[in-house]
Amino acid sequence: MRVVSVLLGVLLALTGAVALFMPELTFFSISWIIGISLIIESIGETISLMDRRKTGKASAWGFFSAAVSLIVGLVLISSIFAREVISSVLIYLIAGWIIVLGFLVVMKGIKDGKGGNFGWFSILIGLLMIAFGVLGIFSPAVIAVSTGMFAGIAVLLSGVSLIATSISY
Repeated sequence: MRVVSVLLGVLLALTGAVALFMPELTFFSISWIIGISLIIESIGETISLMDRRKTGKASAWGFFSAAVSLIVGLVLISSIFAREVISSVLIYLIAGWIIVLGFLVVMKGIKDGKGGNFGWFSILIGLLMIAFGVLGIFSPAVIAVSTGMFAGIAVLLSGVSLIATSISY
């Protein structure tokens, strides 16, 4: 069972590496990647939990988490509507999120600057975040490429985590 979990972890890590180096393609197929990754993760987690159950180290929450991942993964790969919604909304959601975070970082910088700290640095970072978010609204490709790269990193790290978990038990 551990071998299967390790192989699934390697598959996730390779998928993440491909996504990292092809960010444009990654964004436009992000719902497929997330769906497949969730299915692989749920199978690997279930196998790992079954091994840990023998030693009393598995929890019902782990099995519940694996089941939720499996269901969400199946919905993402089987529903055209879900894939279209994710692709359409994700860019503007991320751009808005970056703008809000930038505003909050600016506010933190203003507060920190009153105490004589390096508040100016936080203000600069916050303004850059706001500019990036606004750029993403008017040029969605910027957000698409960035999101593709971040997705690649997340899937790669998920694969490494599954490998580490599988080997450690």
